Amino acid sequence: MVNSEVGRVKVLVSKENWVKGKTMIDSIQRELDDRGSLDHKTLERERGFLIYLSRIYRTMKPYLKGIHQTLDSWRKGRDKKEWKLSRRELMAVIGDKGGEYDPIPDADAPSRVKPVIRLHNDLKALRVLFEGDEPKQIPIRLANTGLVGYGLGDASGNGFGGVFQIGNTLHFQYGQWSSEILEKSSNYQELRKLVEILEGLYVKRKLSNYEIFLLTDNIVADYAFYKGSSSSKHLFELILRLRRLEMEGSLIIHLIHISGKRMIDSGVDGLSRGDITKGVMRGDDILSFVPLNLGVDERSPAVIEWVQSWWTREHPLHHMSHNDWCDKSLDKGNYIWTPPPTAADAAIE
Repeated sequence: MVNSEVGRVKVLVSKENWVKGKTMIDSIQRELDDRGSLDHKTLERERGFLIYLSRIYRTMKPYLKGIHQTLDSWRKGRDKKEWKLSRRELMAVIGDKGGEYDPIPDADAPSRVKPVIRLHNDLKALRVLFEGDEPKQIPIRLANTGLVGYGLGDASGNGFGGVFQIGNTLHFQYGQWSSEILEKSSNYQELRKLVEILEGLYVKRKLSNYEIFLLTDNIVADYAFYKGSSSSKHLFELILRLRRLEMEGSLIIHLIHISGKRMIDSGVDGLSRGDITKGVMRGDDILSFVPLNLGVDERSPAVIEWVQSWWTREHPLHHMSHNDWCDKSLDKGNYIWTPPPTAADAAIE
């Protein structure tokens, strides 16, 4: 369903389907608690409906992985964490055992399946995302075009620093971690500060109808956000807090990995050590440190020359401009694409 009002466009499901989804999630958890395993056929039907809901509530999509893995946990070619082996890994196993891979037909699936390791956390996340009796309304287009917030977060030694630019206002925090937080990983520390600042601004109603870009030099946090999960319990909880904010229905969150050098130049690295005289803290434009509007060829012209220097095939390599994306790409040929991050999705489409 689509709800369009006051310049905003939101999508949702009917209350009947919302309640049905909540009931399914609770039912899976009860069956696990009571019997320690799940009926294969029933879980297969429930998965189909939850996938349908995930077309609207894309935030829940990563948390369906535990259900997928549980349904296929009886199959061959899985590792210890129930992930499907790649073809190369599978061939290595077959080679060691001196046999051939013989897949088991779907008709031979067991009547009941045991849960995989991650299913417990995935169900917990789904219950959090489906809190409330009324279906959540998810923004597709926000009220104000171009209303964007940027957040930078970093942790250095015992300190932390975080900066958010909301409109023309700069919000920042810096200080020292408690001994309890210092015992946790730097991955956790850096992401935690971004999440805390974001939650604080949300509670103060400063983020209504915003599209937020969180910028981090932590690649682990970046992976965890897009997977929706993490083997680290603490990182899992932080990612879930971000997803929960998205499900509240008034902001869109992106998490983008940037280099450590950009974090240093931005001044946020120094802010974590109490230095408030550099980069954004000095008044520099935050976007000057994260040029999301520039392609790699604009940031470093030498890249295209370098690629062309080792291109030895008979047909030339054509460097695509934005004017070529829709038409030239349909022609037979060899192309190099350099869309800026802000236009990459459109270029691929």
